[in-house]
Amino acid sequence: MTILIKPSATAKATATKDTLSADFAVIGLGAVGAATLYQLAKRGAKVIGVDRYLPPHPNGSSHEPARVTRNAVGEGSAYVPLVRRSQEILSDLERTFNADLMERSGTLIIGAERPTSGEDFVEATVKIAQQHGIEHELLSSAELKRRYPQLIGLTDTDYGYFEPKGGFLRPEPIVSLQITAAKQLGATVIPNSVVKRITQDNGRVTIVMDGIGARSMRICCPTRCGV
Repeated sequence: MTILIKPSATAKATATKDTLSADFAVIGLGAVGAATLYQLAKRGAKVIGVDRYLPPHPNGSSHEPARVTRNAVGEGSAYVPLVRRSQEILSDLERTFNADLMERSGTLIIGAERPTSGEDFVEATVKIAQQHGIEHELLSSAELKRRYPQLIGLTDTDYGYFEPKGGFLRPEPIVSLQITAAKQLGATVIPNSVVKRITQDNGRVTIVMDGIGARSMRICCPTRCGV
């Protein structure tokens, strides 16, 4: 099969025995790929999604019952706008499809006060929350023990960061819902297909899979697909 990804706004996802054409190809349908597929289809693009397996599946990082979400991302301040926008999109998906995708249980992060000069993860999280005006509480060791008696082994130097608008996501339903919704909007999904090679010629990208060659102007390859 050949996938021809045409730049024309009038391109339609059409198929013959060995040819399929569209505007965009998305390779990998985990959390990022499924979201990309859905958003492109929602905007009227003719889009093809390809995955080595049948998504959702356990061969990436977008599986299992839950993945944490919080607004103050200790890994870096640059993630905050992305998290806020992603939660807006998830809320819209929940309303549109009457789905339960996010549990707003709050997020608790516990660390220990350290006499060293190095900044720890909790400290970094607190700074980002303060920088972006994210609602949060700081809890002493005594407050943690009182509020969460089930936490055993806390020391006097432990302290907590609690973010009431954090919680956890349900990654597999999120992936499934967006793929299904994208298909309803006209997207083509090709599961169980291995991409062997990607090349470029005259502004078009060729995607070679098991028995498939694909030429494309626009290709999306999510390389980190975790929620």
